[in-house]
Amino acid sequence: MKYAVFALLLAPIPPASPQGALPLSLEWYAVPGSPAGPVSALLATDLGDGLALYVGGQFQNTGGLVTTNIARLGSAGWAPLGIGLNAKVNHLSTFDDGSGTKLVASGEFTLAGGIAAEGIAFWDGNVWSTPVPGLGIVPKAAVQFDGPFGPRLAVAGHEPDPFAAATPRALWLLDSTGWTAIDTFAQILRDLAVHDAGAGPELFGASSAYDVERWSDTAHSRMPTPLFQPLTLKRVPDGAGHTLLLGGMASVYGAPPHNMQYPAGNALARLGPNGWQAEYHNLGSFGSGSTHTAWAIEPWDGPFGPTCVVAGNFTHEAYSFVEVPPLVQRTQTMAGTGLAPLWVGVGNSPSGVHELEAVEFGGSAVLFAAGLNLVANGQSLGSLAFYGGGAQTLPSWESIPTCSPSLYTLRTFSDHAVMGTTLRLGANGPPDTWGVVAIALGTDVDLGPSGCGIELPGVGHWLLAGGLSGGSTNFWVLNVGPTYGASIGWWDWAVPADPALIGKEIVLQGLSKHKWFELYGTTNAMRIRVGM
Repeated sequence: MKYAVFALLLAPIPPASPQGALPLSLEWYAVPGSPAGPVSALLATDLGDGLALYVGGQFQNTGGLVTTNIARLGSAGWAPLGIGLNAKVNHLSTFDDGSGTKLVASGEFTLAGGIAAEGIAFWDGNVWSTPVPGLGIVPKAAVQFDGPFGPRLAVAGHEPDPFAAATPRALWLLDSTGWTAIDTFAQILRDLAVHDAGAGPELFGASSAYDVERWSDTAHSRMPTPLFQPLTLKRVPDGAGHTLLLGGMASVYGAPPHNMQYPAGNALARLGPNGWQAEYHNLGSFGSGSTHTAWAIEPWDGPFGPTCVVAGNFTHEAYSFVEVPPLVQRTQTMAGTGLAPLWVGVGNSPSGVHELEAVEFGGSAVLFAAGLNLVANGQSLGSLAFYGGGAQTLPSWESIPTCSPSLYTLRTFSDHAVMGTTLRLGANGPPDTWGVVAIALGTDVDLGPSGCGIELPGVGHWLLAGGLSGGSTNFWVLNVGPTYGASIGWWDWAVPADPALIGKEIVLQGLSKHKWFELYGTTNAMRIRVGM
């Protein structure tokens, strides 16, 4: 089934399903034939031969083919890029100098397609080529920088002996005349991004000197960062425009600035009018002194709407994926931090997730994650995984009108029901009320002659008995009373991990009985279809 799901991702996808329809799937899948070694770079692009996902790292085989350190995943499956590259690929990007878009591979290799390379090479969809010699650094990242002097390729990295030179030169620019070295403050630049913060396009570099270096064609400055080592930069949508996010390695010091129920950390920052502003979120661990790292940031318009996903080595309810709240139009977490795990996360043992890429298929984005020894739900995912279900609308709760007086208000903490996960439910009522919540599974749930709530034989008897906890395969009753004041009760119910439930409806119905007046009624019942 997982192979079939993946095949669907590479085929044209119909328009999103109507509200309430069953999603394609809602879990992490291993990509069939994924590289037999660590993956450190992902990029989705079209070089004229169709949209494809390009994968770089340190491996020799992919999908049963010899793919030396780089491979292409397209509609026909895996394919090599010629004879590949003779050493590790650190980064993938694109560059168009006016002659057409080319894939840019940068890394530790000295041969590309059998020709000499200085850690930088171009793939045009058919053959490898290399720029003119003269790049004086080991590349870590490359990005196209268009300005008044035309298109240039900016390459960041470090000199072979990064601490030997009196004047560091960790940035080089390539144009039609060749390479130009740029003096830098730091010996090492780990990542680059182009962003317009109001003064036109500028280059931003994640620096080993605990700051971010900033260039235009007329200025060069350094920007201090809030207490962490910069590692990655990403320009992401933010409202009507874009913002620049910075991820890195940080530690939790002292008491965190929010509820200690969740981990705390500041390995993220946002570029604001006054420089970098720390984003304090639950990325670290409980208490002081832990180190946590954000390796990758990726905007993703998937089943949860516009979302920014962060991956790395950190703790958030045992997951390594979280959502950055300013880019998510959804309810915040209980702790008020705005972060939530990506349902079934990808584990970080032992190396973690180092790269993310959201790939547009048919107008919806599928999220890929890369690294080594990825796991989800205890299942090994290898070096490359994707999150299914991103191509279709995730169903949300639908209200069912009721006909009897309501003494309880019933609601869910989440707006999704996913098989094998925990659904957080809540109810509240007036003083001196006993109550239960009936949970029914099945497409044949009886809503009564007028559709006014659930008709379940014996529920009245159970209510009169003061509530019942228990259940069977398709029906549960959870005791949520009595209440002796204006109270709110939350409790967890685990949606069974049973494939037979796929496509079945969950219907929730709150029922209650007043302690003195022998009145009992139902709430506005809710139903949703169960997803994977």
